Amino acid sequence: MRRDKVMPHRRSAQAGVRSLAAWDRRPNFGRIVSNTLQCLNGRGGRTGSHLGRRGMAKITYAPAVKHLHGHLGKMVFKERLGMDIVATKPDQVNQPNSPAQLVQRQNFREAAAHAAYLARANELHSSPVAVAVKDWMTEPVVTAIDLSNYNKHVGDAILIAAQDDFKVAGVTVAIVDSTHTPVESGAAAFDAASGSWKYTATVDASAKSGLTVTATASDRPGNTGVLTATK
Repeated sequence: MRRDKVMPHRRSAQAGVRSLAAWDRRPNFGRIVSNTLQCLNGRGGRTGSHLGRRGMAKITYAPAVKHLHGHLGKMVFKERLGMDIVATKPDQVNQPNSPAQLVQRQNFREAAAHAAYLARANELHSSPVAVAVKDWMTEPVVTAIDLSNYNKHVGDAILIAAQDDFKVAGVTVAIVDSTHTPVESGAAAFDAASGSWKYTATVDASAKSGLTVTATASDRPGNTGVLTATK
């Protein structure tokens, strides 16, 4: 492809990077996202150039093959931004992450969060700034705690309904008895079938009365919403 002709999906991706960099001035974030997209595009950037020379390959498909995904031997097949990529399978490293690796992982987590704001902004015909600020200023809400299936036995389920203007990041449950002594606590898991969060009891509390169940929902910025119910 000639360099003076930019495909629409590449133009969109580059515009997204410029948009994100404009509202998030942290030096690491703009650099990470820009370099990542350049690397995936196979052009520009030190990392992209290196992969383009040594770790990438072009594929000529038979008529019956559209895309390849997964791994075969030591090769990995994947698709990024409309391009098919062949790379060597990474080695499994069973050792603790270094401080620099932990920082890099956090940078990628932040990049993923901002990319999610950008995607929502495009859906709403708004800006990433507006979506992020609204999420930052709006607390999640726990709307209901369903204890109908909780009979204080191990394995009983507690269902929690929670909502947020952007996304509920997680829900935790804490149970105490009538003397405020902790009975159990833990994280609930999202149940796609019911659209609610499900906590499974791990302690037999059938001998206790007056239990108080507290559900706490959190969002991406760390805002929380709380609701309690008794059993």
